[in-house]
Amino acid sequence: MADIVQLEEKGNLLYPKTHTSAIDNFDEAVVKKTGNETITGIKNFKDGLKVNGRDVVNKTYFKEITNTDRTGNAASFSNFYGYIYRVGNLVKLQLRINLTNSNNEGQMIYKLPEGYKMIDEHGKNFYITPCSCVMWNAVSRAKLWGLVEWNHGDSGLRFFTGDVKTGNSYVEATWITNDPYPIDDKFI
Repeated sequence: MADIVQLEEKGNLLYPKTHTSAIDNFDEAVVKKTGNETITGIKNFKDGLKVNGRDVVNKTYFKEITNTDRTGNAASFSNFYGYIYRVGNLVKLQLRINLTNSNNEGQMIYKLPEGYKMIDEHGKNFYITPCSCVMWNAVSRAKLWGLVEWNHGDSGLRFFTGDVKTGNSYVEATWITNDPYPIDDKFI
């Protein structure tokens, strides 16, 4: 059996329990609560991880968008399909809309679900994010546009077709959210 050795420094007795300097390479081996450090290796945090009190998310949440999710002028669309994704506080919408007639009124055609709504601190009453819209048709592509809006707490997609009557349209938009993370949605 090894002998227990009493550590001593400059005439003072040191105990590893109360004097960390008695442990060899303590400063290099222990992660401290404060200060900048480089930590190597994989660390598995069983109970979660937070930065400044906010959860760190390493999942991509997503929700399928189908015809049943349409609102507003639903008769203008024969097919409505896509996905809405969320990674951290960033949301991305990708949608295919098959127009059967024009939607000049710019009605809200899709309400954003919980967990994906726009951040509401931008303005007191109204805030928009423009969409990238493309029509796969030879007819008047320049008059097709959309926006994602936050209006008095309600978030959704408005879509305008100008004089375009029919064809497949593709819509994409990205924005920031401060909604709680989606609970029931799929993730990868």
